[in-house]
Amino acid sequence: MGPVAHGEGGYCTYTQRLLPLLTKGQKRKHVAFCRDLRNLWGLPSGKYLWIHFDEKWFWGFVARMQAKECSAIGLTRQQWWARHKSHINKVMALAVVAFAFEDTPENGGVAVKISFTRAQASRIAGKSQREYSGMSEAGGRMFRRKIIRRKGDAYSVDTTITGSDEGTSENPKLSLKRVFKEVVFEQVDKMMATDAPFEGYKPVYQGDKAGPHEEAEFQRFVKQHCADNNSAWESQAPQMPYSNVLDLVAFPCMSKRHSALTRRHTGSVASRDVIWDCAVKVWRDLPECKIARAFILVWRIAALVIKRKGNNTFLGTKEMHRGVERDFNDTKNGVTPK
Repeated sequence: MGPVAHGEGGYCTYTQRLLPLLTKGQKRKHVAFCRDLRNLWGLPSGKYLWIHFDEKWFWGFVARMQAKECSAIGLTRQQWWARHKSHINKVMALAVVAFAFEDTPENGGVAVKISFTRAQASRIAGKSQREYSGMSEAGGRMFRRKIIRRKGDAYSVDTTITGSDEGTSENPKLSLKRVFKEVVFEQVDKMMATDAPFEGYKPVYQGDKAGPHEEAEFQRFVKQHCADNNSAWESQAPQMPYSNVLDLVAFPCMSKRHSALTRRHTGSVASRDVIWDCAVKVWRDLPECKIARAFILVWRIAALVIKRKGNNTFLGTKEMHRGVERDFNDTKNGVTPK
């Protein structure tokens, strides 16, 4: 039997992937969450600002699986160097996006990039630190130059994100509680103020039930804020990243572009500041219409989850597309039905 052409007799190639193994209880929770979503969280018809948030690591170097080399056209092999793979720099960011629609996402709407926050916190220097210039030719000692910081000075360090724990002076953390209190809620209030673009809209925050978002203090804080400000808080089901537009569409799009930007720093792994600058650029360049389509895709996937009784075997298949591109036209910052 000879070679089979792609597409002949149903032949095709695909990428194998590892799917979360769901229990019966998790499947029931997936269906319940999706029914709640499809019923607009039990709220009456009106104007809604559907808000998603999530965190992501951005890396200083990501190896390409199919890097190209062609000496005939001057395309040479590139090399990067690091002491160890654990020395590859990375920066965590928290992204918050929203989709404004009326009555149902099927009517189209406008997407908004609310905030993009670097996971940094203040640390207190335990000793003075100097900048070193190199080795001396005679004694082999390093030349010490100007003082970068003195003992007791506060300086920013990259860290991880927690629910409400601020960490310690030696190991500080960035809490979601602080970001929501000082950034997210303030931005949403400005967007909904009198004569603002989304005056009269009701915010609905969709949070992740896994990881730090489950922390009790953070949950109490956001739920109390929503109760006091005509907003709603909905926790998504566990093991359900495809119900969040950032995990589903935005972050994969950003990762590819971010890797292309940091790859220009040939010879060494990108520094943390370079990683962050590249992340901010791809965030700003991410089209709002792509985010809007992602929200509608989540809306339609919810119907598929209900139909499949919570099973996730549709992941990675053509069923994931759900015809959003076919049914909607892009606008400057959103989508409209065709």
